[in-house]
Amino acid sequence: MTPSGNSGAAPLKSDPTTDDIPARPFNPHRCCASTAMTALVQDVLRFMEGYEAYYKKRKRRRNAAAQATYEATVEAVVCDLVHRQLEVLGGQVHVTQSHQILRSKSRYKGVALGKTLSDILKVMSAEEMSFITLTAGERKFTIKDQALNVAVSGKQTVLGSGSRLLRLIEGSCITFADIGRTPDEEVILLREPKQRDDKPGKLVDYADTEETPTLREQVQVINT
Repeated sequence: MTPSGNSGAAPLKSDPTTDDIPARPFNPHRCCASTAMTALVQDVLRFMEGYEAYYKKRKRRRNAAAQATYEATVEAVVCDLVHRQLEVLGGQVHVTQSHQILRSKSRYKGVALGKTLSDILKVMSAEEMSFITLTAGERKFTIKDQALNVAVSGKQTVLGSGSRLLRLIEGSCITFADIGRTPDEEVILLREPKQRDDKPGKLVDYADTEETPTLREQVQVINT
């Protein structure tokens, strides 16, 4: 991990005119890129663990794989909301909570867009937590979401940074340099032929060959 940069961090406050700021699609591939961002996410996870224990939200502990998915999902949500807040004060993101999409498998959509996302968002938006604001299904978006490989239209959940997350951001001097991309983000994109010149072809799932891992490593090096 790289040290956190403390320069260039602007004061972050709730913006009363967030309804005028377009929400962008949630990016499930955000992750911590510094010790400062990791510490912030760990603070969020610690509070959420206490909430689950106090309200007895779980009958048994998550197994190792489920815990890793849980932590990666929280990390992606926090990192993308912090990133959005740095882009524009009061910035929001929108995300599907469609069970059909969240339970489907795709090499492109990332761990965070999984079946546990909805439950995680409920805890993060609980009054006692206030890490995120959540407006479910009241704003409409029609987008071609290339990451999900589906056309997402209609009402989507809108997420914003809650009061507690804003306080954590202000106290840690987080900048864009503290936020990275997950190493498992698919960088080899296979597409169908274009149907229109102004839009890319639909993403196609595929099986890895012997050459795919080497090609993926080469693309990752180029992208860094």
